[in-house]
Amino acid sequence: MIWRSLEGASLPYPFNNPSVEYFCLGRNAIYAAAQCLGLADREVLFPSYFEGIELDALLQAGVRYRFYRVREHMRIDLGDVASEIRPDTRAIYLIHYQGFPGPVEELAEICRKREILLIEDCALALLSRVADKPLGSFGDAAIFSIRKTLPAEYAGALILRGGQLSGAAKRRSPSLFTTLGAISSSVMRNLEIRGKTRSKSVLACLRSIGKTTTRALVGEQGLIGGDDFMLSQVSVGMSRLMHFVIAGQDFSMIIARRRRNFLHLLSRLGKLVQPIHDTLPAGVCPISYTFEHEKKYLILKKLLARGLDANNWEAVHPVVPMGEFLEAQRMRSTILQLPCHQDLTPEAVDWVADQVCDVMSDLN
Repeated sequence: MIWRSLEGASLPYPFNNPSVEYFCLGRNAIYAAAQCLGLADREVLFPSYFEGIELDALLQAGVRYRFYRVREHMRIDLGDVASEIRPDTRAIYLIHYQGFPGPVEELAEICRKREILLIEDCALALLSRVADKPLGSFGDAAIFSIRKTLPAEYAGALILRGGQLSGAAKRRSPSLFTTLGAISSSVMRNLEIRGKTRSKSVLACLRSIGKTTTRALVGEQGLIGGDDFMLSQVSVGMSRLMHFVIAGQDFSMIIARRRRNFLHLLSRLGKLVQPIHDTLPAGVCPISYTFEHEKKYLILKKLLARGLDANNWEAVHPVVPMGEFLEAQRMRSTILQLPCHQDLTPEAVDWVADQVCDVMSDLN
């Protein structure tokens, strides 16, 4: 993990914004944003390519959704979005995929002229910028899943242009056992990333023991996270310990190493498999290196056998009309992602690339 001295250290956006509010999970920040923006029973334009949990949070908040098209390589066309705006449209939801900015400046201008709201989903784009302006600072609301970039489990954030949330003081701290579980999860994930242990079975056993112990101590309702959005968790904030962890990160080094690792993978694999992004624009802090292949599931099976998980958003949400958004459907069945985490050394990145090279050689 990359640490720095806390003395005199300044924090980047969104942590330096006085109105930032913290949650145990980013999905809870989405729910809170919908409530604070008054989106219950209002229409929100939502991208056709998404993970799933973010839409679940909006649905629980009473939002009415309508999808707009996301084109191949996770591209959003302004015309596709603008053509879907109706008189009862209240907001546009924009996901910054894999740390790469969507057309946020242009959408912000469209929203301003049409007098509708813009929500930026920066769950995968913490620390990314457009020129000198950080992602999450263009819209009326911005959501961050801190744990997807930093070693801070159970950490999410929300910024509203209108200021701080009135319900901040009502959010309770997670239990001690949840906080201790977060620490152990971060440590184990870091060990995996650094490659200091190759025994996946041991790590899986430790996770199982940790979850079982936590469940016994705090009960099912006390557990945090999971695959589903839980209304019972929306009142849980972020622990004080996570604030300390965030404050101790060397953000400049994190950005530099993620960019280095992405470019390393691009140089090794760019001509072997089709990358989703074949360049790395200035200001982007990538969450992963993504590529596409028709034989995704065969490749994934072979990579998993080698200890490398490369899956990405394969499940189709049940509310998405089948056959209507074919590009999003295709991306789910062809896109894989590789880690470019800041704790990966160049040697570890070479190991990741070697696995892909070997698997592709086997396929050929």
